[in-house]
Amino acid sequence: MRSRFFEGRHFWAVLLDIVFTKSSLKSKIMSNISLIFTSLSFHFLFCVFCFSFCFVFLFSIFVSYSVFHICFVFCFPYLFRILFSIFVSYSVFHICFVFCFPYLFRILFSVFVSCMISCNFIYSDQVTSIPYFRFAKIWNGRTVSRNLKYNLKSENSQL
Repeated sequence: MRSRFFEGRHFWAVLLDIVFTKSSLKSKIMSNISLIFTSLSFHFLFCVFCFSFCFVFLFSIFVSYSVFHICFVFCFPYLFRILFSIFVSYSVFHICFVFCFPYLFRILFSVFVSCMISCNFIYSDQVTSIPYFRFAKIWNGRTVSRNLKYNLKSENSQL
């Protein structure tokens, strides 16, 4: 049974009372054993969660890089570079801005992603030789052929 003296007190206060009071150390430990183990386990889990955040973050970057590398590097090297740059920039933005400026982070990241997407479609003429932009080449080919047909029709109608 726990003594009422230690109920509701913090682990460190209980530990200091056990060490610095003159009554029997064994009786103090035995009467507060469940409180001591509960507090120790809580402090251990708290430290593990706090210090494991950095490890988990670095390990997730490593695993995602490995998965991206295996999946895309050999088949789609340029797509891999774009996706990995988006992932890294998202991680950097997350670390830098989310905790301090969450709305600024959302705005900047959405602008960044929209710029990446728009640049890929605006400058698709320059990247049509890249294998993963075959869809852009097809899309440009259809657009060009439609424009040529329209231009030929308009020229024939003017003649």
